[in-house]
Amino acid sequence: MSVFYVAMVVIIMLVILSSDYYVRKQRKLVINKLVNLLINKNFAKFYDLLGSKRVQKLIPLFNLKLLEFNAAVLQQKQERAKKVFDSLQNKKMSGRQTIEFYGRALNYFIEKRDAVYAEACYTKINKVNGYQKDKNYLITLYKIMMLDETSDEEVIENRLVSDNNQEKVTDYYLLAHINEIKKDSKKAKKYNQLADKVITEIVE
Repeated sequence: MSVFYVAMVVIIMLVILSSDYYVRKQRKLVINKLVNLLINKNFAKFYDLLGSKRVQKLIPLFNLKLLEFNAAVLQQKQERAKKVFDSLQNKKMSGRQTIEFYGRALNYFIEKRDAVYAEACYTKINKVNGYQKDKNYLITLYKIMMLDETSDEEVIENRLVSDNNQEKVTDYYLLAHINEIKKDSKKAKKYNQLADKVITEIVE
């Protein structure tokens, strides 16, 4: 193998690596800009940028759809959120992407008391291999909030010890809901107050 050939291979590899680095850097900058537009609720500019040819080529479909879904949620546009959801039904996702998107969607459709779409999220999540902690949490969330099941009360109480603050908030609300189902208003009120207290601590 000639020195010239080796040198050419090295040059080509450096060009590919530098190009890949440039694309990743540009992608990160664009995503950050889109997220900032969402945070500031500048939806007109968000949709203009999201629909541009540059962004469509630069950002993977999953990330585009996740951003679009979050925008619909922030705008409280349920039909638009459903349209984004429906557009992903036949798209292949990794286990992590499935947990991320359908977990986000599950929380939203539970809030909206949309049994059909919440169940669709649950079905997708339940088929994921791995990510057992996230998967179990989301399945428990669905069963308690949509099916009014109460059998996981002790499990949730026991895991409070290892919960971080965000997990504690969710688990306190789940326990509150379980006790509302069981008609124990005193315990339900206690857990709602504990959740509110942790939220205050997080904000401060």
